Amino acid sequence: MQPLNANLAEQVLGAAPVGIVVLDADRNVTWANALLHSFIGAENGSLVGKNFSQATGPLMQRVVGQEGLYYVAADGKRSERWLQCRDQNIDRGAAKYFVDVTELRRVQALQEKIAGQLQELATIDPATGLFTARAMMQNLEPLVSRSRRYSNPLSVLVMVVQGTSAGAVTPQVLLAVGYMLKDQLRWADVISRVEYNRFIIILPETGKEAGVHLANKLSTQVSDLEVNFNDTSFKLDTAFGVTGWEKGNDSVLMLRKAN
Repeated sequence: MQPLNANLAEQVLGAAPVGIVVLDADRNVTWANALLHSFIGAENGSLVGKNFSQATGPLMQRVVGQEGLYYVAADGKRSERWLQCRDQNIDRGAAKYFVDVTELRRVQALQEKIAGQLQELATIDPATGLFTARAMMQNLEPLVSRSRRYSNPLSVLVMVVQGTSAGAVTPQVLLAVGYMLKDQLRWADVISRVEYNRFIIILPETGKEAGVHLANKLSTQVSDLEVNFNDTSFKLDTAFGVTGWEKGNDSVLMLRKAN
């Protein structure tokens, strides 16, 4: 195989679909293709003979925490760019290869935005079929407003489920607890899972004393559940907090008291 001569090699690298810059041992630019200059908004040939970091520092910034990723800010002539860089050591220096990943970053940002919006809008916990914390608050606030206006009784019950001895609160356990709660409570009660093993139940038209009675009942019901994990049967423990609406309470205060 015949080696490429210098002129042909420079033509090939100059036409490559990636930005390329060649550095000497002192990190000075010995050669850079036109695409690299275009990526960062530098005049063609203006980087040669200059220290790479000093020459490109005002034009692009390395993104902290993301290896090899650079950000090029927009100016009056072009929009912002994201460049992914790969370094390669060569004889008496190094080469840097830059790929434009701007569109990929935009797609990723859009996906993250959509995922965040979907999570915010989600009202059903997929593990248990119960309401999420967001949905719980959406239900609690109008009920608190109603109690303020008409002095209707209202209670909030917090239940934390734990496995005894070597038991673990697995997704299967959470699902079983969710089924039990839906079976034991009224259609008007708002049942939610707000953390991994923490459940909040809103009890409209229910005073604190009745809420405590319900907590004792649910404690018995949960303790009667027998679950299995790693071929081992075990029981569940529960801890409860109950509060009833009082004058001056808002949603946040009621939750704080119950917790």
